Amino acid sequence: MKKEVSNYLDKTIGEEILNINNGKIHSDPYNLKNSHNYYLNKNFVKGSVFYDNQLYENILIKYDIYKDQLVKSFENNSAFGITLINEKTDYFLIGDKRFVNIDNKFKYPKTITGFFEEKYLGKNISLYIKYFKTAKETIIETTLYTEFKEDIDYQILYNSKFTSVNTQKEIVTTFPQLKKEIKDFYKKIKFWNRQIHTNSKQI
Repeated sequence: MKKEVSNYLDKTIGEEILNINNGKIHSDPYNLKNSHNYYLNKNFVKGSVFYDNQLYENILIKYDIYKDQLVKSFENNSAFGITLINEKTDYFLIGDKRFVNIDNKFKYPKTITGFFEEKYLGKNISLYIKYFKTAKETIIETTLYTEFKEDIDYQILYNSKFTSVNTQKEIVTTFPQLKKEIKDFYKKIKFWNRQIHTNSKQI
């Protein structure tokens, strides 16, 4: 009931005075061709944001993973966006993906920062995924373009500590007691990758 009342008041009072509209005007200074700097989609999509201690649902947002910033459309205008303040953004949802602000959620010292997808929450172990992009300028027919390349960083929260688990070595270092099982798992992955590669050549 409380949520329905909040949504009703937001519509009745008017979007222009909501706290979530307090941010900087967003700009994209890039000349794009084949890529973009956003998570999945460069266009605004419907999502939810917990911002400045209030939940906003069914609003238009997009996640700039190059700058690690969340952008909200102003008055549902797809051509005009506001960069939300990271410190005020606890989490947001795009589709079935939940992104949390690591800096707000965990107060103890960390080696990572920013928004991470909360992929798995366990009693002793949790998995977080960081999506990020690097930029490279290229000249095509005398025109300067910015090309973005996406990468992923996997982090495990274990014993109140974040640890990178992007390679077999990093996983074994974190869980030395499971060295044999991890090694066998990677052998299976390599085997199936070879099978897929062989089958694709035969088609």
